[in-house]
Amino acid sequence: YPFLFKKNADIETAYAEALTVKKVFNTPYDEKDMPALGTFEQANANVKEQAASIVESMKDEQVKSAFAKGEIRQIVALIAYLNSLK
Repeated sequence: YPFLFKKNADIETAYAEALTVKKVFNTPYDEKDMPALGTFEQANANVKEQAASIVESMKDEQVKSAFAKGEIRQIVALIAYLNSLK
């Protein structure tokens, strides 16, 4: 899946979708022992922190360069998601 290394993750849309699911379907985000959704600013800071840790251990220079420009590639988002399943 080489496109994962080229396309950026859309963090704003992902947050908006999670917020909609929380409000419409009463998903228990922000409750004890559940993932915290918080504000967009909090979520964005959390995403950037996780992404920095992942990008640091990657070998792909294009992914590192994109992150330095403030972009998060889809491969980084996928790795973060898989790490959350631990």
